[in-house]
Amino acid sequence: MGAGRRSGCGYYQGMAQIPPLGKKFDFYTFIGESNLATIPAGTHPMQPSDTPVRLQRGDFGWGAIHIARDHGHWLDRNKMQVHEMVWAKLQHPGGIYNTEEVDKLKISLRISPSALLILRFIPRYQFFTVVSLYLHPDELDGEHIGQYPGNGLQGPAPNLTLPLPPAPVVVTYKRKFKKPE
Repeated sequence: MGAGRRSGCGYYQGMAQIPPLGKKFDFYTFIGESNLATIPAGTHPMQPSDTPVRLQRGDFGWGAIHIARDHGHWLDRNKMQVHEMVWAKLQHPGGIYNTEEVDKLKISLRISPSALLILRFIPRYQFFTVVSLYLHPDELDGEHIGQYPGNGLQGPAPNLTLPLPPAPVVVTYKRKFKKPE
């Protein structure tokens, strides 16, 4: 068993790159910007305008933690960390497909390494969050509903970071109680 691996789960070296502190809804940012790409207006029924794509820390079911834990072996083979693979895949065009769930989309990205990117639309805040990213399956279900143009930016992934929360501040106070009369 290689360093960084544990039997029976998808733990991989890149898990160490995800800060252990933070909240699942924290965004990865690049020079303070959390939008990594844009999905064209009208691609999703609830999406009236161009909508940003963001990568959140997530948990074991979605986001960077899910991708690292469940698909880490694939990232290892490609010598990439979660944010690097998400960034690399968002640079290339691909077909957009609907899913069984009304708030999700799939982007089929066939440039090597081919991948399937799953996004969830967050209507309250008007953005798509990355749910999962993994090796493209042979069969793809869902109806083709649009085309993702890609960002067209080439080169290595920028230094995406997940801001660490500030150190906790401990506040103590004494509360005086009046004795009942």
